[in-house]
Amino acid sequence: MYLVDQNQAQSGAAPHGDNSVATVIACKSSVFRAGLRQMLAGSRFLVLDEAFDGSSGLPSPSDGMPVLAVVDADCYSATIPEIVTQLKAQCPRARIAVLAERFEPASVLQAHSAGANGFLPTSVSADALVGSLQLLMLGETLFPADMVVAMMGAFVRDPKHQATSQALPTRSQAADPASEFSNRELEILRGLRDGAPNKAIARKLDVAEVTVKLHVKSLLKKIGAENRTRAAIWASEYLSQNDEDSSS
Repeated sequence: MYLVDQNQAQSGAAPHGDNSVATVIACKSSVFRAGLRQMLAGSRFLVLDEAFDGSSGLPSPSDGMPVLAVVDADCYSATIPEIVTQLKAQCPRARIAVLAERFEPASVLQAHSAGANGFLPTSVSADALVGSLQLLMLGETLFPADMVVAMMGAFVRDPKHQATSQALPTRSQAADPASEFSNRELEILRGLRDGAPNKAIARKLDVAEVTVKLHVKSLLKKIGAENRTRAAIWASEYLSQNDEDSSS
């Protein structure tokens, strides 16, 4: 039985049409699940009654059905990257939102690298939650504003980061994307920007994981990035400006 079928059968919810999103809650707390279900009631997010606990398998979503996984970070603590990795491995096309009372920059970077797409505080209102999840399903990546400001401030003040920043080529220094990167490299850059692991990128492009690994290694050298995180930051700026150039 598909995710959406189970949800409708267990909750009695009516189908929301083509815009419905099969929603899985990764949490051990029945109170958290009940509260989240109530906040999402009436929206396009159809919540599965049975939670994902990190060991049970996910039901197979129907072809073309958008999938969202909401992870309770306060429940899993240090195992968030592992939970995110498991969710992505079972459903590579799922978008993943992490909810927590507060976020530590290091844990956010680890979870994002594992495949998480958004980070929201548990204090968020119902309307803001639904709106944020809508953006997430449109392909946006969401970070807590206060954390981003703090990280950027530390980044600017740190001489080591400043040196690394200066070492990376800027968009204005780069050649035309059509000649600078192949189509395959651009697709892998998008995967790095989105924080997707090699396995997820390989599945999306229908290539071997080792092929993606070799491309990533080549891209890191080409753009002068020391790791995937720096490459993701560079790719985000490069691809964003490339899209602007293409649309102008």
